[in-house]
Amino acid sequence: MRAWSDHKMESIANVDKLVSVIIPTKNEAKYIEKSLLSLKNQTHPCIETIVVDDLSEDKTVEIADKHADKVIVKKTNIAQAKNLGARNASGDVLIFLDADTMLTKSWVEQALLHLKNHDSVVGRIIPIEKNINARVLGMLYDAALNLTGLTQRVNIGGTPIAMKKDFFESLNGFREDFTSCEDIDFIKKIKATGKLKIDRSMQSFMTMRRFEINGYFKSSMQWVYYGTYFFIRGKPVQRYKTFR
Repeated sequence: MRAWSDHKMESIANVDKLVSVIIPTKNEAKYIEKSLLSLKNQTHPCIETIVVDDLSEDKTVEIADKHADKVIVKKTNIAQAKNLGARNASGDVLIFLDADTMLTKSWVEQALLHLKNHDSVVGRIIPIEKNINARVLGMLYDAALNLTGLTQRVNIGGTPIAMKKDFFESLNGFREDFTSCEDIDFIKKIKATGKLKIDRSMQSFMTMRRFEINGYFKSSMQWVYYGTYFFIRGKPVQRYKTFR
């Protein structure tokens, strides 16, 4: 008789679990197709993709229509878009993904394994760009991710996050009055009431477009300011503008 590992047995049990992936967009025609294709290539077969578009002026919606299961077009900020996607999700597990981020093939499967014993899980982000500035930024992000796992006071956003839908609903979703840092605030809420798993082997690839265009030093100083402001005040800088 063949002996099955615990990992294999859990994978089999998760095969039919529907996972809803929610992607907010605004003029993301350059990136959204790669993000959606990374979901089609997942080892987990049951994935529902939901794109919530904030009235894009490029071909984002046209591209999304070719690959996503649901496309919702409505004027929203990013927190509102995430909550709207969650309300339209059919899965028991939710994943929130940025439009310029690609998941490695086993990301969803690994997330489901962790959600057996945790309420939510995040993984590691790797810059797509290979220059020295991007690599240094990736190292600093890794350090912040490690601190997020070690202390309640430090939290980081920007990384794909998976969670049980009922847990998401118990937290009342993302704060819709936050036009930025809604993900950092949400990680803070998760850690206060539930179990957050950080698995650095769950890798995703993201573009450093803001840093490439505005300059790494200038953008880094802005993020330090935004992060420090949120850490002290518990709310985002109101003049922060979404970058596309």
